[in-house]
Amino acid sequence: MNFIYGLNKSGVSIIKLLEKKNTLFKIWDDNKKVRQKFEKFYNIKTFVKPLKGNLKIFENIYVTPGISIRQKKFNIQNSSKKIKRDLNIYIDNLENEKIIAITGTNGKSTTTKLVGEILKRKKIKTFIGGNIGEPLCNSFITKKKYKYHVIELSSFQLETVKNLNSKISIITNLSNDHTDRYNGISDYIKQKKNILTKKGFNLISIDDNYSNKIFNNIKNYNKISFSIFNDKADCFVNDNYIIDNYFSKNKINIKNISSDLQGNYNK
Repeated sequence: MNFIYGLNKSGVSIIKLLEKKNTLFKIWDDNKKVRQKFEKFYNIKTFVKPLKGNLKIFENIYVTPGISIRQKKFNIQNSSKKIKRDLNIYIDNLENEKIIAITGTNGKSTTTKLVGEILKRKKIKTFIGGNIGEPLCNSFITKKKYKYHVIELSSFQLETVKNLNSKISIITNLSNDHTDRYNGISDYIKQKKNILTKKGFNLISIDDNYSNKIFNNIKNYNKISFSIFNDKADCFVNDNYIIDNYFSKNKINIKNISSDLQGNYNK
């Protein structure tokens, strides 16, 4: 039996995927008004208020990223295997899709959209979603087949994942964030590092100390550094050019960049 806690759009996408697979589940949302909307479609027995004593009966407990999994109610036997995010069920349903996974403190939404649109312009069937736009599980609930998934992932989604194995993982930058949910910056960065892939390529900024440390410390991984000012990086910006010292020793002119993407923040 599965349990979905949090009936926002990521929770709803999990419900739709489980329904498509004819899999049994129970649901709950702490907001009474939200529950009332779902009571029109589901029997009252489908709703289970999550307590420490009753969560142990579920095989999988999918908690929406907006809810902290560090609450006492989640301290149950085998919690490390049972407590999951939408990213977990998403990974379980992957087939041959190529994943480009993007995280960071800033810039991850813009990067996700740009990468996705580049692939679409090349007529490649691409799903764009995750922490922005379409929830992850929406990629499986339609008849559309995608070759690439370009997904933005938050630290909350990455908390319960150890086997993403994406084709490309990107860390745009890291700085102190979500101090209300983590025990300091090191805890926050620990979750972000779960995006690293052993089978693909890791593209990591070296412009902040936290990301730079990750880049220098990972061993036996395919890794590519990028920077907006450091000419020691594999790819970096110099005036109106991107200098590529990794793939083709090439200079890419960005003089005619969109006015929407001006400034160091978007480089």
